[in-house]
Amino acid sequence: AANFEQFILGYEYKNVIVVDPLGEYNTIQKAIDDAKPFTTIKIKPGVYRESLVVSKPFLDIDSENHNEPAIIISSNKPCLLVEKLKKNESIRISNIKLTNKGIVKIDNEKFDYTKL
Repeated sequence: AANFEQFILGYEYKNVIVVDPLGEYNTIQKAIDDAKPFTTIKIKPGVYRESLVVSKPFLDIDSENHNEPAIIISSNKPCLLVEKLKKNESIRISNIKLTNKGIVKIDNEKFDYTKL
């Protein structure tokens, strides 16, 4: 069965970045900043106190362990801001818990993710 890593125009997501508080990529944002399109970002379980900005297409951002999702806490900004994607571009974010300020912004439109 095809999965997200293969569904966009048959392109395979071969680049993988692992976010680990004790590793080279110790924040999710650093992994996003360094990722090229068609990259999978796997996040180790834990609490990450940051606000994410995603402005590049075709990223697959996912918890490494689906039984223990990564938790993102942002108290003064939206947990997630997605911007500058074109209509035919997409990202996938899954198995991640966003908490505190429950706002997700996508191209300056606000969504309360607690009501989605």
